[in-house]
Amino acid sequence: MADTPRGCVTELKVLGNNALDVHLLLGEQAMTPGQVLGAGIGILAGRYAVVRGPQLPYGNVGPGLRVERMRCTRPEPPSLEVTTAAYHMNASHDLLKIHRLFGLTAARDTSSGHFPGISDFPLAIGSAEQSTMAKFGALGFEAAAVTAFDAVAGGLPDLRYVTTRISAAFDRPLGFLAPHRHTRLVLTAGWVTDPLPFPAYDWEDER
Repeated sequence: MADTPRGCVTELKVLGNNALDVHLLLGEQAMTPGQVLGAGIGILAGRYAVVRGPQLPYGNVGPGLRVERMRCTRPEPPSLEVTTAAYHMNASHDLLKIHRLFGLTAARDTSSGHFPGISDFPLAIGSAEQSTMAKFGALGFEAAAVTAFDAVAGGLPDLRYVTTRISAAFDRPLGFLAPHRHTRLVLTAGWVTDPLPFPAYDWEDER
């Protein structure tokens, strides 16, 4: 959890096996998408102090983030429970609409040639478009099954041990960054407004 000038932001790092990670970002309700994503960039750059899981106090400590002491019947290590939504998005952008941002202003001029290192024929930028895609889900989970039993109490449990449980719920609009782990270069960033609907399963036994 990071306390930024615009508000508190909860960050969850999902580490990939190819040095490409996904950072999920949940800000306070009043924060805008730009503020949340900007805070995520600041966290990645080390500009804000971050309180990490083991140092979090008990209670509701950040957006969607709760830390509890739980009694249990045997010694258990601290645990993290995460609830989030999958998303799959596509977007296209006309880069010439904001040509100054991408350094394309001079390259649009067709009265003179550009890019001599590419072609001897004079070239100019006539159009520039970028298409992006981002997908996040529970890869590897193709099916699920639930077995339920009806039980009755057989005495009071012996809750002599205590453990810590951290719950993080990304259950409303959220931001994400996909940085390269070693260089910290953000390759993809976005804002999830409409996540994929939760899949419906038929829990009845097949006969």
